[in-house]
Amino acid sequence: MMRNVLAVVAGFVVAAAVMMGCEFANSFLYPFPPGMDTNDLEAVRDFAAAMPLSALVLVAIGWTAGSFAGGFATTRIARTGSPALAQIMGLLLTAGGVFNAWMIQNPPWFFWGGLPVFFLFAMLGHHAAVGARR
Repeated sequence: MMRNVLAVVAGFVVAAAVMMGCEFANSFLYPFPPGMDTNDLEAVRDFAAAMPLSALVLVAIGWTAGSFAGGFATTRIARTGSPALAQIMGLLLTAGGVFNAWMIQNPPWFFWGGLPVFFLFAMLGHHAAVGARR
């Protein structure tokens, strides 16, 4: 039981690290303007709304790669062929994506297009981990 809980937590941490890595790369490509208060939610929302499509593509790559890596890690750590733990981790990522969209208010097309990515790619990561074990 404890191994399963740790597997989900570790998978979530792996997914978040990959996603943050892509978003960190975005901060170099599209840095905040000098003097911008990053604690001002409205300023951050305005900045995010003005970002070019290429910035959103990098975020989408992070969501995709992170979800896949999280599903893979969850399954490998749990040592089970059951998809249940990867599904839980994928649902947690989806909840995080909804919260992020609520905070940042990404364009609706980006939110609705990206929302299924978390769960679907967590499941693909799970299937890759099961296949790698054979």
